[in-house]
Amino acid sequence: SGLVSGVNEAWVISQTQGIITQVKATLGQRVARNELLIKVEDDIKKLNLGINKQQFESISLDNKANIKLFNSGNISRSQLNTSTTQMLQSKQNYKNAQKSYEDTFIRAPFPGTIAYIDGALTPGNYVNQGTMIGIVVDDSSYKLEINVGEGQIDLIKLNSEAIITITRNFEDESYTGKVTAIGSGSNPQTGSFSLLVTWSIPEGSKPLRSGTSARVYIESTNLKKEIIIPTSSISIKNNEKFVFILKEKLALKQQIITAGSLGGRTIVKSGLNLDDKIIISGIQNLKNNNEV
Repeated sequence: SGLVSGVNEAWVISQTQGIITQVKATLGQRVARNELLIKVEDDIKKLNLGINKQQFESISLDNKANIKLFNSGNISRSQLNTSTTQMLQSKQNYKNAQKSYEDTFIRAPFPGTIAYIDGALTPGNYVNQGTMIGIVVDDSSYKLEINVGEGQIDLIKLNSEAIITITRNFEDESYTGKVTAIGSGSNPQTGSFSLLVTWSIPEGSKPLRSGTSARVYIESTNLKKEIIIPTSSISIKNNEKFVFILKEKLALKQQIITAGSLGGRTIVKSGLNLDDKIIISGIQNLKNNNEV
């Protein structure tokens, strides 16, 4: 089990500072890529952009003229280099001014839904650079990270089918996804291995909420049929493991080789057939060929 999240989730963070002039975003709103969420005052930045644009255009014209002068031998290479450096610096200043102005438009990074918006961000309030505006969740598809043990990780492969079950309004909803990533190492604190499961929901379905709990069933392509018997039915003598099988009203001693135990059950690697009947109680005094 684990928690559902959108395939992409991002905090929208202010890259500027100033007084908020507009707030377009609302909680739960569906937004497009680059859709305006919040507008911050831009008077000074807009003026600075215009000044830097004029300077860049003017210096660019001067530089083009200096290139012609250099080609005709009227100025030196050093003079041309100085002119080119000034043009490049002016170009960078213009780009910085453009970015500073664009940063007053705080926009959605990708299509999705607004999962959180800071209610204190209202027109007239001041926003600082680095302020967390809200969270946008891309719910075009979903992902869920789960952890499995060492005994399970090798049974799961990339693109293995996964069934994701979510309880909503007291009813289970199931979706089909796949394993899209498998951790190459274990978590040093828990010893478990991480898997990433992704899926989409049918068009027109109600979107899932980020943070919702979900259960995941992953079908392994490597599972093989095993004989599993109660651990209590196994006897050990002289380092040999054996059970008693019932055949024609007789208890027959049968040596076995096991592969592991879990929760009172043991996997039998060899020594038994699928149709063998195991005697599971009253075996303490049972001997080979005893009638039962």
